[in-house]
Amino acid sequence: MEQRRILRLLAAVGLFLALPTGLSRSQELIRREISSAKIKELKATIDLSFGQLTLRRCPSDKIAVVEYTKPEDQKHDLEINYERSVDGVGTLMIRSEEESGFWKSGSHENDREWMIELTDQVPMSLRCKLGAGEGTLDLTGLQLRTLKISTGASTVRLTCDELNPIDAETVEIESGVSRLTAHNLCNTNFDRMKFSGGVGSYALEFGGTLTKDAQVIIEVGLGAVTVSLPEDLPARIKHDDSWFSSFDLDHEFVKKSKGVYESATYGVSGQRLVIAIESGLGSVEVRHR
Repeated sequence: MEQRRILRLLAAVGLFLALPTGLSRSQELIRREISSAKIKELKATIDLSFGQLTLRRCPSDKIAVVEYTKPEDQKHDLEINYERSVDGVGTLMIRSEEESGFWKSGSHENDREWMIELTDQVPMSLRCKLGAGEGTLDLTGLQLRTLKISTGASTVRLTCDELNPIDAETVEIESGVSRLTAHNLCNTNFDRMKFSGGVGSYALEFGGTLTKDAQVIIEVGLGAVTVSLPEDLPARIKHDDSWFSSFDLDHEFVKKSKGVYESATYGVSGQRLVIAIESGLGSVEVRHR
């Protein structure tokens, strides 16, 4: 009996020593760079099935720098393609080869960690798709001409701490069964913005600098969305009143007509923000911060 117990103990110790510290299987860190070239515009697409994505501007003169981890026994890798056209437009595609995957917070079994840095030297049209996992998207310093973000079962944090130096024609955000928080959205310098939410929790904060009249459309199904606005931002809120949804508006907004509300500064001067909100069975809160 004692001998069998000792053998089991030795087997357990052997198994423990065979596992890499902190990881269920060995990981390798891979770094890829795309050297700087004379381009006048960049079209970038990021399509990742699952994992943890960090996106930010590149501190060097590179077009892009990508670092990611990959289990050594995993045959799938990251696909990175870059081309430069004769008229000086760069096209960048970053895509994970997995068509689908499972991600669980706190688990290393299918960990993917992606660090992607993009150039801030030229105007950019950026499309970013994250299937499942976590995303930290820092748009600070990027010259965004158009932006489209699509997330699945993810937790995403988005921020833009500096004013986009160029006009963004459109900003589109689609968020499914997820949690999304966005800060300083006015700094993206959009003409038109559209947010579509499914079943999740969404916090949209329109801080930053509003340089022009701009329009926002917010559509939410079964989710809960909170819209935060600076007190001095001239804003008009349009809401299609429905008894199916919950609508809670800060008391400082004044009702002008059915479903139309304005801040005290809306008719005074300066650039104005018009937000149209459509909700199904979800809830909407509009707050001054």
